[in-house]
Amino acid sequence: MNKAGHVSFGVAMGTAGLYVMPAPLHAWEVVAVIGGSALASLLPDLDHKTSTASNWIQLPHAYRKMAKGASLPLLVGALLAWWMGEPVAMVLAGAGALAFGLSRLRSVILLVLGMTSLFVFAQLHTHWLLAVIGGALVVMPALKHRGMIHSPEFALLLSAGLHLFTREQGPILQAVALGLVIGWWTHLIGDAFGKEGISLLIWPKAKLALRMVENGGRVEWLIAKACSAVSVVLIVHYLVQNGTILQ
Repeated sequence: MNKAGHVSFGVAMGTAGLYVMPAPLHAWEVVAVIGGSALASLLPDLDHKTSTASNWIQLPHAYRKMAKGASLPLLVGALLAWWMGEPVAMVLAGAGALAFGLSRLRSVILLVLGMTSLFVFAQLHTHWLLAVIGGALVVMPALKHRGMIHSPEFALLLSAGLHLFTREQGPILQAVALGLVIGWWTHLIGDAFGKEGISLLIWPKAKLALRMVENGGRVEWLIAKACSAVSVVLIVHYLVQNGTILQ
């Protein structure tokens, strides 16, 4: 599925999830569940270099290309200036390093976030979920698309971690966690309907690819429209039925 298909499917399932909660949710909790579902419906594609989620944390393609093209001349110029004893060498080196970093901004951000998460976990002995997320972010730049973080095993680990971490937290965090779990799983389900499918991490040859939906095709467009319509109906019905609009 593409962005529209994943988001509409994730929001529809997140909205449906409201109806299985043991008690009606307040308005902000409803927003947290649906917002978490929408966000997580795209997050697994962080392992794809040009996905919507990846494009959130990197420059547009034209600017990445410009930065990459400028980095090598600047670094070579810095080396020559240093060899000639010119003080401008440090400026050129800094500019070259900055240009290279901007051309690889996605990888830089993922690595920084991942290492920060692992450092916080090691120093503060926080919940193991932080170590799982940190480790996934660190290796993300090297992962192939629909690899580790598209596996059911990783989804199970993430789901268990979110549940255990938020079960003693406030209702808003619990609602966000629920939305993230729903959105993540709906992304995997959506991919399973395509021709590439999803695979088990421990047994990569065990692949589920139903080949029922072509990425960006007519069937996906119809599914997206149907999910959007269902979401609107379910949200309005839920809010009116439970009086959540007035809370």
